[in-house]
Amino acid sequence: MTQTIRAIFENGVFRPLDPDKLEIAEGQQVQINVPVYIPDLQEIEESMSLLTSVLDGLTPQEVDEFERIALNRSGCSSCRSDR
Repeated sequence: MTQTIRAIFENGVFRPLDPDKLEIAEGQQVQINVPVYIPDLQEIEESMSLLTSVLDGLTPQEVDEFERIALNRSGCSSCRSDR
């Protein structure tokens, strides 16, 4: 039997987003296949276009501040490189 389950990976464990919809017995062993998401060129171009529209009209100092804030990863636990 194959069942697609939406889940989030937290603290080293996959947690189902809809546990009530699971058709799996407690303690049953399962195999998890995680597809690797790779954005296509169109998605990348759309993101770059959006970023460009956000930066249009800003002064160089405002762009610098935007970059400083965007690159500050201290508040982003999933962005930390010390893992």
